[in-house]
Amino acid sequence: MTSAPHSEPLGLVVGARPNTMKAAPLLRALEAAGHRTLLLHTGQHRDPALSGELFAQLGLRSPDLVLCPGPERPSFEAMLAATARWCREVRPRALVVFGDVDSTAAAALGAHRAETPVVHAEAGLRSFDRSMPEEVNRILADAVSSLLLASEPAGLRNLEREGRRPDEMVLVGNLMIDTLEAFREDASRAPLPEVLRPLLAAPFGLLTLHRPANVDTAAALRAWRELLAPVAARIPLVFPVHPRTARSLDLHRERAAWERIPGLTLLPPLGYLQCLRLQSQARLVLTDSGGVSEEASVLDTPCLVLREHTERPITVERGTALLVGRDRAALERGVELALAGRFPRRGGIELWDGRAAPRAVRAVEGFLARLSS
Repeated sequence: MTSAPHSEPLGLVVGARPNTMKAAPLLRALEAAGHRTLLLHTGQHRDPALSGELFAQLGLRSPDLVLCPGPERPSFEAMLAATARWCREVRPRALVVFGDVDSTAAAALGAHRAETPVVHAEAGLRSFDRSMPEEVNRILADAVSSLLLASEPAGLRNLEREGRRPDEMVLVGNLMIDTLEAFREDASRAPLPEVLRPLLAAPFGLLTLHRPANVDTAAALRAWRELLAPVAARIPLVFPVHPRTARSLDLHRERAAWERIPGLTLLPPLGYLQCLRLQSQARLVLTDSGGVSEEASVLDTPCLVLREHTERPITVERGTALLVGRDRAALERGVELALAGRFPRRGGIELWDGRAAPRAVRAVEGFLARLSS
């Protein structure tokens, strides 16, 4: 469907790497359908490997506006206020937010205060663990959104339980998988650090760890070091260290102890394409990232989720991921299943097919038509 040009734009807000991977296909699909768009960045992530470099790798234009410019990471309140101010000045038809980071909830609340309709992409996901900042962000964003775009059926069920009407929510699939499918071939050729060359010739595992509960305290870092050392002894692990984790390793004087783990290779953050290549080539992935568990599911790489709960239950239901938390026995069983080729995978996931963006555009167009009627 091609829409007639409209004077007021649609705003799309990103602030962290997962947002950008979800926004990119929707931005392109909206513009292909004739919609005027403005891409906003809250300023949340400023690390080049987590933000600026990603735009270049995805062939995405630079943000039209950084809501909170400056050298320091903006506060939640600053992102909220800047979004509200922009919405009052520009009067967009709607503001689209993505995922569950601080930028998501702050922008959604700011737009709501400015009486701008909010569309939440990846709505309805719930871990049911409110100690996770991301869970609170998801709940807040959904509460003020007028259109809820779900990535999996569990999202619809959760929203129904919370009292949302059927006409407010649409199952469109997983936007991040659109990006994965579009760049899968490019990722297979992405250059990797030279230090990895000897590792890639044999089976290896990929480790990512960045959730506050897993990395923000010395006790948590020590616990994971003790749990992961036996895994690295069985299969070499590549560990691109997230900036949050890097700060915590240095703050708690844990870095040297992690660097001494035999079989564990610590790296600076890698770009999106490099991470995708490592995921596709790894024998297994160990992660506390919801997005990485989604990608591993589509790449058919066994994934052990280093958390007690997941907001993406379909990956566990379909057997593409196993929840192991800090249970040593569960971790050992998961590693054994992955290395033995007996991981319980059971086929593809509905609508994670690389075509979520066109479905999302149709949902947004229907929503905008109802607003205008």
